[in-house]
Amino acid sequence: MTSNDQDPSDNYLSDGTAIRSEDIGFAPGQLIVCGKCSRNNSPDRSKCIYCGSPISDVAATESTGDLRRPDDIEPGYNVIAYSCEPVSADTVREGAKLTGTPADVVAQCLRSMVPLPIARLANEIHAVTASQRLAGLGVASKVVADKDLMTDQSPVRLRGIEFGSDGITFIDFNNGQPYSAKFDDLAVIVIGTIRETRTERLEKRKRAGESKLLDESETSADHLLIDIYSRGDKRGWRILPTGFDFSCLGGDKGLIAAENMRRLAQRIRQVSTGIRFADKFDVVIDEISLVWEIDRRRDSRGLLRSGMMSFDFGAASSSSNLGQFNRYSRLQWHLL
Repeated sequence: MTSNDQDPSDNYLSDGTAIRSEDIGFAPGQLIVCGKCSRNNSPDRSKCIYCGSPISDVAATESTGDLRRPDDIEPGYNVIAYSCEPVSADTVREGAKLTGTPADVVAQCLRSMVPLPIARLANEIHAVTASQRLAGLGVASKVVADKDLMTDQSPVRLRGIEFGSDGITFIDFNNGQPYSAKFDDLAVIVIGTIRETRTERLEKRKRAGESKLLDESETSADHLLIDIYSRGDKRGWRILPTGFDFSCLGGDKGLIAAENMRRLAQRIRQVSTGIRFADKFDVVIDEISLVWEIDRRRDSRGLLRSGMMSFDFGAASSSSNLGQFNRYSRLQWHLL
């Protein structure tokens, strides 16, 4: 018998019982979480083995890939995923199946190696199940609800800050109220560029329902934002380049607001050595837009004077990534 030959007796125990060579049971990524007790169950069960609650609806939803996306005004649950190393094509395909997100979107998000949303789902149980099964594939994942991102409440705008020996005092823009935080209590600082565009059109309407463009103008603007969070406050503080007193920079204060914003962020980072610096928003904005869409709005301006005794219809459309930044910024606090 050669070294490559296998003795058939190796496949049996001493009492003649056959040894199974195939995997027994299900892999972690195949398990389904119970929506009531949050324990894992095999995918072939219709009821939870622990609490008896039905789980067939969840299993059926996953098997068909029917993972509904909520409307913009409807609350949703964001599946955040992150991989610190390149992911395989099999992982991408399975991630797409679990979340109902196109495979190319999953691939682009995971290969950025930055924690990003790969899906926004309407059902919390489906989102949690997808997150746990992604973890079984070796992809770090968690679910963050829209309500936890507090998109309806902006951070407290600041008019100035004061550096102390052991902390920072933040001055409220509206009422001048001071908020103090120790250096060790500062958790994360987020910096990103807000880009806004506005297009105005003047059209002549014809009886046949057609319109002729008479005039069009487009304006765009961009500016930096800085959000700062302490460990116990997820609302945070916000610094805008306008209406802020940069005298806290002392001799480092420059003439250009954008430069002062970056210098201020670096100053805070230097004095608070434990703070996390999240400055990847501008780098991953394309990936973010795949799940969190840019805000767009179109308004009618009614009849506008276009000449002597002449009136035509005006319309304006605008876009802004402020909503995307708000979500990304608050997400950083939840990733602590």
